[in-house]
Amino acid sequence: PLGGPEAVGEVLADSLALSGEVDIDFITSVEGLKEYRTRTTPAGVKVHLLPFYGRYLSLTKFFVDRRRIQRVIREIRPDIVHVHTTIMYAYSALERGYPSVLAIRGLAQREAPLEQGISKIRMSRFTVEFERDALRRAKNIICLNRYTSSFIEDQVRDPRIRYIDNPADDSFFDIVNDEEEGRILLLAPVRRLKGHEFAVQAAAELKAQGRRFNLYLVGPPMDPTYLVEVKSMVDALGLSDCVHIEDNAPRSAVREHYSKASVVVLPSLVENAPLVVSEAMAAGKAIVATPAGGVAEMIGDGRTGIIVPMKDSSAIAEAVGRLLDSPQARQDMGVAAKLVAEQRFRKEVSVQKTLAFYKEILGLCD
Repeated sequence: PLGGPEAVGEVLADSLALSGEVDIDFITSVEGLKEYRTRTTPAGVKVHLLPFYGRYLSLTKFFVDRRRIQRVIREIRPDIVHVHTTIMYAYSALERGYPSVLAIRGLAQREAPLEQGISKIRMSRFTVEFERDALRRAKNIICLNRYTSSFIEDQVRDPRIRYIDNPADDSFFDIVNDEEEGRILLLAPVRRLKGHEFAVQAAAELKAQGRRFNLYLVGPPMDPTYLVEVKSMVDALGLSDCVHIEDNAPRSAVREHYSKASVVVLPSLVENAPLVVSEAMAAGKAIVATPAGGVAEMIGDGRTGIIVPMKDSSAIAEAVGRLLDSPQARQDMGVAAKLVAEQRFRKEVSVQKTLAFYKEILGLCD
């Protein structure tokens, strides 16, 4: 998967299993799957693939999917349940007879007001209520930053909170810098909250300045209506020769995009702790991003990247142009970013902090 809780969960699950201290079962519901399946990853994680019913979603309180998830949990009989989303999985598994920890990777309450079209339907008021229910019931919470803990402080009941960064896969630390001059990368699902339109408008300003560049918009089309809008904007602004849209990309292609990028941009309106920032820093790339959510807690403005105001395409164009003009500035930021990533986003760091929290919850601390 490209980013999101699924990608983080996959990396963390494999890393925990490889630590040799825990046995990991990973439960996920898969759209289009006809029957329950299991498989084991090379790291030793047993993955339980459940058919995703999905109809009416929160309107039915995830009745079918919830029962499937809870049945598998009862069969596993875990010592602890680690929930990676605040909606369906949290409603199904959080404090349902087993010690549990809720990792907050995103907040529907922040996203829902800004969604439109099919994304707004998916992010209904019922979805937000399920998230609030999860927060009320959570006794143990993992936050990625102070932004999140501040946002939820009035919705929780004095839980234990620990701060643990999303881990980036080791492969991103091993990316060889093979940047192409003027190559700009926006790696994110195509949805309104990611602000693709502002990157496209910034590209128009860069082109008007006579710059030679290529902007790559890489990510799955989570909002097809918005994707059409973005493509129409590219055509209307005469950018089809320098703005390239890839609706999706396998992981190997993602690493190649990082390798070839001169600058990574993220013009989001809402974020928590985007994995693309962790990965870009691990790859040693200079980043231009908005301060959405906890991004400003990840990027040191002027040191490991450049923070620009939200919805400001001119600021994006100015920051990107400045970096394109100075290979030395890009290199210095990339080196500094990689050093921070080594300290914060290595899998080993997240694994040790997560294991320590498990032991604390289970009363196994020395």
